[in-house]
Amino acid sequence: MQIAVHSKDIAQSFSAAASSYERWANLQRVTARRLADLLPQQGNVNSILDVGCGTGFLTQLLFELFPDIPILGIDVAPGMVEVCRERWAHVRSMSFHVADAEGFDPKQSFDLITSSFCFQWFNARMQSVGRLAKMLNPGGMYAVAVPVAGSLIELTESYQSVCCEELPGLRYPSAEDYIDTLDEAGLKFLFAKEEIVQNIYKSGLDALRSFKGIGASFKHFRGYTPLSACKVQKVSRYYERHYALADGNLPLTYQVLYFFARCVQ
Repeated sequence: MQIAVHSKDIAQSFSAAASSYERWANLQRVTARRLADLLPQQGNVNSILDVGCGTGFLTQLLFELFPDIPILGIDVAPGMVEVCRERWAHVRSMSFHVADAEGFDPKQSFDLITSSFCFQWFNARMQSVGRLAKMLNPGGMYAVAVPVAGSLIELTESYQSVCCEELPGLRYPSAEDYIDTLDEAGLKFLFAKEEIVQNIYKSGLDALRSFKGIGASFKHFRGYTPLSACKVQKVSRYYERHYALADGNLPLTYQVLYFFARCVQ
C-alpha cells in the first residue's frame, strides 16, 4: 500500500527526528559523499541550491568544494533547518530556509542544484525534476541522488510474507523514469550511475527503528495504521531468519541512482 505523502506530515516527522537523525542516517551520509565525489568539475559556479538539505551532509561537502560560493539549503522540516542554521551560523555564504521544494519560488536562479535522498518524498516526482530545472542558469548543473525501484527488498519481502500484503510506504520509480524526464525538462543528460548501497544492522528491530530515527516511520502520516507489537516482532524474526549475513548482521539494501544533467536553455 502506497502511503499518501503530504508536506506537513513530512515536516512533522523529520523535525521530530532532527536530534536522532545523524545517529541513524549512515546511508544518507554515504550517498551524499558519493554524489559529491561523482560531481563533475565545474567552472563558473556562483550560486548553489541544496534541495532537502536535512542536517547538512551534502551541504557540508558542497561548502568544502566551493568554500566562497553562496549556498542555499532548503528543507520542509523546520527541525532540520534549525540544526543547519546553528551548525553554520558563523558562515556568511551559507543560508537555510524552511521550504517545500515542490512549491519553492526562490526569486533567483542557480549554477548548481543538488539533492540527495529527497526526491522520493515528492508527490509529483517527475514534474518536480522539471520544475527545479527551471531554477538553473543556462549551463547550470543538476546533480541528484535518489533511491529507485529495487530498494528495501529484504524488508519488503519479509513484510509481505508475514502480513500477506504489500509493505506500506513509498513506491520508488525506476532509474529510467527519472532519466527520461530530463529532455522534457530542457536538460542535457550527462551521465548516471546506479549502485547498490547497504545499511547493516545488528537486529531486525534495529533496522525497523532506523526509520523512526531518521524521520521516515510514517508515524505522523494521515491514514497510516502502525503494525501491532506482535506483528513487528514477527516481521523482525522473519527478516533475521532469511537475510542474516554470516556474521549475524542484517543488510538493508537500497538501489541508488546518481544522475547529472546540464541546463541547455
